[in-house]
Amino acid sequence: MTEFSNRVALVTGSSSGIGEAIARRLSALGATVVVNSSSSEAAGRAVSDSLPGESTYIRADISKRKALDFLVEKATVNDKDGNEIAADRLVVPESEDSEDSDAGEEE
Repeated sequence: MTEFSNRVALVTGSSSGIGEAIARRLSALGATVVVNSSSSEAAGRAVSDSLPGESTYIRADISKRKALDFLVEKATVNDKDGNEIAADRLVVPESEDSEDSDAGEEE
């Protein structure tokens, strides 16, 4: 068993850059990684597919409350022991706009 076995890591903005590096490290440490981006779907899926451990890609624009809620729900439902890790730029939007239509898409 590794340091992050049986944990789900939700890494926002992880289709490139620092977010991708965080996703790769957490995957190498045994976490199931949820790769996320708001628009770079092909890049996000490529990162998810290339990780050494279990992973998935979910496209969601976290600047929209409904999409953020969708992302967190989908990420945490997959956790084995009720442990979540949120990494990178996870920010809760100030606006509670009920008109947000980008609820996210999972692989």
